[in-house]
Amino acid sequence: MGVNYSHLLIAKDNDFRPEQSQITALIEAWIESGFIIPPEMLSEKERLWSHTGARIVTKPSLIDPPIPSEAPKPRPGMWAKVFPFLTGERPRPRVDRFPPRPFSIPPVGESLAALLEPVVYIDWKPNGRATYLFQTSTFKDQNGARITAYPLRITLTDDFQNPPLDGYADEPLRHINGRCGCGANLEYWEYEFIRRICPQCGAAFRPQDQVAETKDVGGSKIAITGGACHRFSIDIRCEKDAPIAVTGPSGEDVFDSNGQLMISDPKVSVAFMAKSAEALGIELQEIGVWY
Repeated sequence: MGVNYSHLLIAKDNDFRPEQSQITALIEAWIESGFIIPPEMLSEKERLWSHTGARIVTKPSLIDPPIPSEAPKPRPGMWAKVFPFLTGERPRPRVDRFPPRPFSIPPVGESLAALLEPVVYIDWKPNGRATYLFQTSTFKDQNGARITAYPLRITLTDDFQNPPLDGYADEPLRHINGRCGCGANLEYWEYEFIRRICPQCGAAFRPQDQVAETKDVGGSKIAITGGACHRFSIDIRCEKDAPIAVTGPSGEDVFDSNGQLMISDPKVSVAFMAKSAEALGIELQEIGVWY
């Protein structure tokens, strides 16, 4: 099992990618229920990151186009390698080809149009004033506190994302095979992405025709039709603070018969699942990804 954790809500129909109106409805439902803070309620400090509280990144494709190559330059001597300024050249600053920009809430104009791009990421920073997203909790830190907020992301892609479900598993698990029936390999980026349409025969890839496996926190195998393949996800990015602790009605620790703290697979709150599914008009499932 990996040390970092992301909690995904994806459609049971793996091929689902929402329309602009559905994303707008989803964001409105989150604001209504307090899962995200509306722009007018942000503090000045929070507005420094984005005046709307959200950022968007779009890309033309999951497969990055090749970077134009330059004519080879003469190899510098040893001292020029150690001290680049001796060549009279300054190191070029790294340029982000797909920089984040503010995302309007509700989505209008450029932000609304951006939802049609081949790859879209919409991000919110954790905000302790927002309604907590999970039923489960993190363990208390040395000061007796628990994590109360996480980064939240909406992802939209033309192709399938296929996150591995067996991160650091102690035995091989079944995974989604990204080969088309014609034999073409549709996987790229180290098997974590799968082309939706085969470039050789034109057939649509159907992850729902396969079954992948993962493990729960107790080590038991779980079979998932279609695995975690998706073109749309709600991603709660927990990283090293996975909420696997079971807590009582008042947030107190819960112990088993052996006096050990009880743990469970993370589960989002009933309200967050219901409001999200209702806004999108689809059935959602939640999948944990350790990496």
